[in-house]
Amino acid sequence: MLKAINSHSNNRLWYSDAYFDLIIWRDKNKEVEAFQLCYDIEHFERSLSWSKAYGFSHAQIDGGEANPLKNQSPLFVADGIFEYDTIINRFKKASQSIDEEIRTFILQKMSQYALR
Repeated sequence: MLKAINSHSNNRLWYSDAYFDLIIWRDKNKEVEAFQLCYDIEHFERSLSWSKAYGFSHAQIDGGEANPLKNQSPLFVADGIFEYDTIINRFKKASQSIDEEIRTFILQKMSQYALR
C-alpha cells in the first residue's frame, strides 16, 4: 500500500511502497505538472514519467555499480515495454490510500500512455 513520504515541499508529493515510488509535482494551484511512477523498484526498476511540458517517457533505471566505493548515479535507459495490465492492476490496489483525484489522474495517464 502506497504511503506518503514527507517531501518537505508544498509542490511535491511522494508516495512509496515496496513496489512503487510515485513522485508528483504540482503548480501553485495544486494542478499536476508532472509525475514519475517508478515500479518494480527492487528487481528490474522502470519508470513512467509524464509532464505538461514534455509528455511521456518510459525508461529502465540502471542503478549503477553495486560497489559502495564507486557507485555511479542511476541512469535512465530507453525501455519501450510498458506492461500495462500488470502495472495498472498493481497500482489500483496499492494506491487506494492516496488522494482520489491524484489516483484518478495517474490511472488516466497510464491508460493514455498504453493506448499510444
